[in-house]
Amino acid sequence: MAVTTQSATPQAPSNLSQMAQQANGNGNGKPKGAMTVKDYLESEAYRKQIQDALPKFIDKDRFIRSALSEFRLNKALQECSVPSVMGYFMQAAALGLEPASTLGQCYPVPFNNKNSGAKECQFILGFRGMAAIARRSGEVTSIDAHVVHERDEFLLEYGIDAKLSHKPYLDGDPGTMRGAYAVVRFKDGSYQYAFMPRFEIEKHHKRSKSGTSGPWITDYEEMAKKTVFRSMFKWLPIVVEAQEAESSDETVARYNAKSGEIEHETVEDVEYTVSTPENETPTPEVA
Repeated sequence: MAVTTQSATPQAPSNLSQMAQQANGNGNGKPKGAMTVKDYLESEAYRKQIQDALPKFIDKDRFIRSALSEFRLNKALQECSVPSVMGYFMQAAALGLEPASTLGQCYPVPFNNKNSGAKECQFILGFRGMAAIARRSGEVTSIDAHVVHERDEFLLEYGIDAKLSHKPYLDGDPGTMRGAYAVVRFKDGSYQYAFMPRFEIEKHHKRSKSGTSGPWITDYEEMAKKTVFRSMFKWLPIVVEAQEAESSDETVARYNAKSGEIEHETVEDVEYTVSTPENETPTPEVA
């Protein structure tokens, strides 16, 4: 007599197309075994796509652990649509950046998309992420960026004998922020710097679609340094990488499991959700 045994636990789909079919339901509008972010991150098919997207100097397993940690600690991120969260991770991988927001290379910023009516995740590039991309060109030897406060000794002169000198005040409260600057040194010995006063940084802050939440609220000084450094990006010998990074900044990167591609959308009318990951020791950053 033939006996048929049915497992209580459904078998994992063998590829992402099957996973997408499960996540999208059976055609009547009801999800059928919808896949979660954790399911995708733990699937071999998605890990293979992550590995293909990552540069060789970043370990796939380390990246996945960092992504799982970011998702577990960020309660607001857990409420976002699966495609936008997976798109955030895939975009970070494509740029060779650590997905954990505590490392400051990039940030997932949850918001209510008034166009779609869904809560989604926006990809925000951080200063440390931009600096990491710049260093990969091989032409950049160092990048320094600092915030200037009102009690610091600061000298800035433009012209033939241009000068920039900064001595931070170390004996107490340095006062309010006056501005920020960045200095880039190249392997041929040359260097370039730029300074931006706070009122100009604030103009960028107010124009930013994510200015009311995310790193502009939790990491203002890091975003100030990013703003002045970004103004130098077009002058650096990293044109292709810079264009890709800038084009993905402040967009929704939706992951399509069927095609394995990322679809970007720039959303204008948004309502942000305050999101701060819980404290946990982050995965160490690779220099």
